[in-house]
Amino acid sequence: MSLPAVGNKAWPQIAVTFGIWHLIEYGNGRVELKFTREHKHHWTGSSFARTAMPDLNDKVIVQEDDIRQSHEAMKTVANDPSSALSRWTPV
Repeated sequence: MSLPAVGNKAWPQIAVTFGIWHLIEYGNGRVELKFTREHKHHWTGSSFARTAMPDLNDKVIVQEDDIRQSHEAMKTVANDPSSALSRWTPV
């Protein structure tokens, strides 16, 4: 079982959240090509999709609702972390 399968419907929110965290941590919050390639297909399934995906070099905008929805998605997936992780195999 893959990590996205463990995350199920919450996965797009989680994937985009960690992608944005990377942009903030390492790129001053500016969108880079790798982010666009890796998260474009997850964007529409996340709370961030209330706006279009930012263009390259634009700063990503995170609102309070994004943080709340990310927290809920992570709680859903991590409800029983040992059980979920025991089913996960790296792809």
